Amino acid sequence: MREGWKFATSASYDGIVYGKTTTALETLEAVVGEQTLRQALRVYFTRYRFQHPTGSDFLDTLEEVAGRKDLEPYLAQAFKGTELLDYSVDSLTSDPVEWWKSGDAGPYHTSVVVRNKGTFLNPVKLEVGFADGSTEQATWDGNDRWARFSWDKPSRVVYAQVDPDGNVPLDINSFNNSYSLQRDRTARLKLTNYWVFAQQLLGQWLSFLVERARG
Repeated sequence: MREGWKFATSASYDGIVYGKTTTALETLEAVVGEQTLRQALRVYFTRYRFQHPTGSDFLDTLEEVAGRKDLEPYLAQAFKGTELLDYSVDSLTSDPVEWWKSGDAGPYHTSVVVRNKGTFLNPVKLEVGFADGSTEQATWDGNDRWARFSWDKPSRVVYAQVDPDGNVPLDINSFNNSYSLQRDRTARLKLTNYWVFAQQLLGQWLSFLVERARG
């Protein structure tokens, strides 16, 4: 919504006007639906195609076509403000409910702490998966700095993830969106293969140099 000449640099202009606008509309699409968003864009284009519309004209058209006044807080943050959206899964635990008994038998008390590390307030889905294949889901409004979600289940927890469907591309850091208690050996195996390949290549190269020196 800021005038182009007020941006600090051309890079910041490109990042905000093009990059942020795209991710903001993609996030909005998950809320109102693809067809509604397409219709809003069509109405906006048709209505203002021979005029000089403002940013407010665009936002008003979105609200009008969607028929939802509750979109105003989101639109104000995404297009008028400088708030940052960053949700994370801070911790994940799963312990026997009857912890005082010997052994490691269920049921288990699972606790997940999610955090709003930014200033952007937007509902987000939380998905929690368990070893028996079952899942639990919850929706968090993000109004507090953090929130705790708990379940008592017969199986231990495996992972927790906010925005599991990827509906919030405005989130500036997707790397902290999930937490897993299962070890993933994929990266280690890949590095091991690279190391073995490098050793073999080095050995062949040294053999070539030795043979060449003898010849």
